Amino acid sequence: LNSRLLGSLGLLGFMGFKGLLGLLGLPASSWQEWIVVGGHDTGGLIVRSGESLQSQELSSRLAFGARVECLQISGKRLRFQKLQGQGPAHGWVSLELAACRSPLVVPVKQKQKQRRPTVTQDKKT
Repeated sequence: LNSRLLGSLGLLGFMGFKGLLGLLGLPASSWQEWIVVGGHDTGGLIVRSGESLQSQELSSRLAFGARVECLQISGKRLRFQKLQGQGPAHGWVSLELAACRSPLVVPVKQKQKQRRPTVTQDKKT
């Protein structure tokens, strides 16, 4: 994790996810890739089959450091599809621990694809 991202984590507890993303000038929907930063001492994040905290818990956990694609954010829950790392291929996780508002997953800023400039040659007449 880079220092800018770690600095953002400190603001997260104060502002919440939507506030932090708004401060960065980006809606939550523009952050497609997320990384798991919680669960390192518990074997990973609990993954559920549905949005509700009462929905079925999946048999494996989403490992610390796993990268996921955000499919939907609903309240403080994120529906994902796993990109890399250990854990279920898809499911729902909490964005933060409710008791202390500690982040469990955080967005990863995507690098802009660089376009090659179009080179044109002037024709001599």
